[in-house]
Amino acid sequence: MKVARHLVGTVGAVLIAVLATGCTGDDGDLAAAGTPTPDPTATAAASTAATPEESSTTSPAASSTPDSSQAAGIPTREPSTTPAPTGGSQADVEVELTRYAITGDTLSGGGVVYDVVEEDGTCTLTVSTGSATASASGPATRSAGTMACGSGLDVDVAALSGTLTVVLAYDSDAYKGSSEPVEVAR
Repeated sequence: MKVARHLVGTVGAVLIAVLATGCTGDDGDLAAAGTPTPDPTATAAASTAATPEESSTTSPAASSTPDSSQAAGIPTREPSTTPAPTGGSQADVEVELTRYAITGDTLSGGGVVYDVVEEDGTCTLTVSTGSATASASGPATRSAGTMACGSGLDVDVAALSGTLTVVLAYDSDAYKGSSEPVEVAR
């Protein structure tokens, strides 16, 4: 029993010494680096010290080289973008009509173009019933991972009656697409 206490006391003293060594360093290094970094040698030594009660397996030492998919310990993700088509053709994109409203004789609408971020593009809101059609176009605006449609998309529907079919379309040099048609009772 006396040997076990002596062994535990010795292991504890070594562990404290190892941890203290890993936590100390030249203050000039900390000021130059801006943030403290752990000493991988001290971490590895501390994780492999075993007491008599522990099994003989040890955990692997932490890597001192950060993973390329992490910045400051925070996982990062590359932004996804739709690749521009080659050969002069336009790539098809997903367009969704997310809002519409009729106020008097004006139907206003807007939506989003998914996975496209570019400098310019045009959104067109088309409203039709039977053979009659009316439309309005406006510029798309960039957001974090999409293009937003909504500016200037006010269609005069005074000449249209009955059930209206509404479609939002997007067009640019590189991309094109249309939303699913939505039927609106007038």
